[in-house]
Amino acid sequence: MKMKRRFPVIKVFLLILFVVALIQSIVMIANKKNYIETISEESVNFELIEAAQESNNEYVIRLTDGSSYKVIPSSSKDFAQVLFTKEIPVDHVANLKDTELPIFSYIKVVGIVVIAIAIIIVILIGTGILSIGRIQAGQGMGGDINEILKASRPDTSIKPKKEIPDITFKDIEGCAELKRDAQGLINYLKNPYKYEAAGARMPKGVILYGPPGTGKTLTAKAIAGEAGVPFLSVSGSDFVEMYVGVGAKRVRELFEEANKNAPCIIFIDEIDAIAGKRGASQNSERDQTINAILTEMDGFSSNKGVMILAATNRLDMLDSAILRPGRFDKHLAVPLPNKEEREAILKLHAKNKKLDESVDLKVLAAQTTGFAGAGLESLLNEATLLAVNAGKKFVSQSEIDKAFFKVVMEGDVKDGQDKRGSKELELVAWHEAGHTLITKLLTNDEVSKVTILASTSGAGGVTFHNPKEGEFFSKKDLQNRIAIAYGGRAAEEILFGDHDHVTVGASSDIQQASQQIKDYIMKYGMSEKFGMLDISAFDYQSMSNDDIVNEASKIANEIYAYTLKTLNDNVDALKRIAEALLERETLLDEEVVKLINGEPLNAPIKDVEETENNSEEYHQMTIDEFLQTN
Repeated sequence: MKMKRRFPVIKVFLLILFVVALIQSIVMIANKKNYIETISEESVNFELIEAAQESNNEYVIRLTDGSSYKVIPSSSKDFAQVLFTKEIPVDHVANLKDTELPIFSYIKVVGIVVIAIAIIIVILIGTGILSIGRIQAGQGMGGDINEILKASRPDTSIKPKKEIPDITFKDIEGCAELKRDAQGLINYLKNPYKYEAAGARMPKGVILYGPPGTGKTLTAKAIAGEAGVPFLSVSGSDFVEMYVGVGAKRVRELFEEANKNAPCIIFIDEIDAIAGKRGASQNSERDQTINAILTEMDGFSSNKGVMILAATNRLDMLDSAILRPGRFDKHLAVPLPNKEEREAILKLHAKNKKLDESVDLKVLAAQTTGFAGAGLESLLNEATLLAVNAGKKFVSQSEIDKAFFKVVMEGDVKDGQDKRGSKELELVAWHEAGHTLITKLLTNDEVSKVTILASTSGAGGVTFHNPKEGEFFSKKDLQNRIAIAYGGRAAEEILFGDHDHVTVGASSDIQQASQQIKDYIMKYGMSEKFGMLDISAFDYQSMSNDDIVNEASKIANEIYAYTLKTLNDNVDALKRIAEALLERETLLDEEVVKLINGEPLNAPIKDVEETENNSEEYHQMTIDEFLQTN
């Protein structure tokens, strides 16, 4: 059967444009016909008037260019007098004559429409929707308007990164417990039918949660690498779109791709971007995406060999439907590494770096409390960059110290240290000496370094101390932390002899102490007034803020008074530390211990056991004892 040749779409398109243009031209002309624009008397230029008509004190003037305008003068007599003076002929008629637009106005309108059509065609050819070859061949736009619509649609498909990672647990250090938990997942991916035969159901979804930089993505890749299965990775933000329904469509496509590659791992990074608690926002698109994920997880069997891993920094922000059994029901914590784990991580990242004998990774691990694995890698990389820039073949402790300063202070050592005034340096030295002395008198923390070198981030100096590690802190520990923050301001008050001359240098210390006092009262139940209550669990906004602020102010004043007395009782040691900082700019822990004990800095360094500080050695009263005696 011979198919009827379709009428070329380009011809239809041009015909439609022509008809539209023709109708528009007719409408414009019809609207202009028998219409004369009325202008004000003030805008009339009598020098350009060729003739005029008058009827009932209204005038129609015709200008030398052929255009006509209607004028209603405020004084017909005065207007007529001007026309008479200018010798402009005036025709008095019963009714003003209708005046049509001149023919060249029609041509102008039609010309504009034709030019607009031409521009549209040029744009279509330039964007590739039309081609000259097709137009000459009579094919128009391929004979199908759907091609144009398809070209204008946004790409809503998802393209997950697919790979079989070459990373294994040999490339990861720290968190041995996590590796043990993950080993069961690896065995399942290698032989899912073994578990099915035993009647076991492996979890469909596993969430890795923990602080940023702890290695959640790396752990997920290592699980896939150990199992030797494809790793399909996407980010939670990949599902977020302004178009309603796009997120749900991408979820379906992702699971279809996973079923084709089973056994495999689907990894969704930052899942909290799409799986937050429903109802917390008015984003219906995100809610549809969550529903699509839940539906897909319910619809496939866990024994197919498809496992979903997800990562988040905030497990508490996820919707409860995501976390229930049968979905993401296995949660693996990826915590910050402890001292031994940090040392192992540093050794792993140092394998391809040339470190000289002065670098002690065990000491560095002790100094980097609170660092995640990514932070440790960044620290060693920064030190290596500094060594290469300095033309060195090996990384020394000097580069490690500079890199540590840059990472912690978020800036470099500021140039022009010698231009700082003596008063400023003395102030900074006493401020840092206050932090240092309170740390050594009240805690067992090591002060790895204290310096009065200014940084580009704005700090005039800094005291690095290695706080106690662990999850359990006593009331005394919390009070001592607040006292350490107040040590700098208290030392300034001792230096100046009064409270009126202290500076704003303690602003960040006060901010830190205020947050700790807030947790002390509202989270940890340490306040005598509010007792053992987590106030944040109540609608404390309805409570009087004055009650909370007054209690916080009371605690702050008590701890500050205790800090001030402690420094005054040890003012000689405080002065020795400040003077040594002015002389040397930087002090290490063993030097601080010598200064507190009144020993010369050039004295032999004692063994670690002898120099390790114990707060009881200095016989300092606790804050509770201080409050009882005052």
